[in-house]
Amino acid sequence: MKWSIYILIIISIFLIGCTKDKIVFGEIKNTNTIISLWDYPFILTQSEGNIQFLNYFDDNEKIELIMIMDIKKEYVNEIISDKITMFNSLYQEHEVSYSGQYTRYIECPDKFKAKYYERVTKDGKLNYFAYYSNSNYQAGACSEDLINFKSAYVLLYCDIKNTIFEIKYYGDLNSNINKFISKLNC
Repeated sequence: MKWSIYILIIISIFLIGCTKDKIVFGEIKNTNTIISLWDYPFILTQSEGNIQFLNYFDDNEKIELIMIMDIKKEYVNEIISDKITMFNSLYQEHEVSYSGQYTRYIECPDKFKAKYYERVTKDGKLNYFAYYSNSNYQAGACSEDLINFKSAYVLLYCDIKNTIFEIKYYGDLNSNINKFISKLNC
């Protein structure tokens, strides 16, 4: 009797793991929803309240998108400023993590540092960093041998929709970041 209960539990866990829908916080979330934005067919991977997580990828591009909807206008500048500060901190001078006779600092050379741009659009504002990322899609590739992608970290605020689009774009080394940025609008 005791073993049959264990077997039933194991079979139940196996069957739950084999479903095609994700179970998130007790609700079934369909992961096959396609949302078209800026000529890209994004796959909705998760939706929780007013936040949606979407992804797009092909042979030359990968885009991770977080949509934060129904933002109160009084918090928009603070949210964007905090995210810019966090990203920019990756490229600041900092101490090495090991002790030595002399205090040493490391810093990304200027030619590999992220470049920051901002502009006001007719329906909101656009802030972004153009940078290089490594094979794990991480910012901070600060030497030739670590660079695998041209990338952009974008914060697009749409006033009409009260929505912040947080976008991480990764293109091959021949990609044109400005071409991708020019597609973004509210």
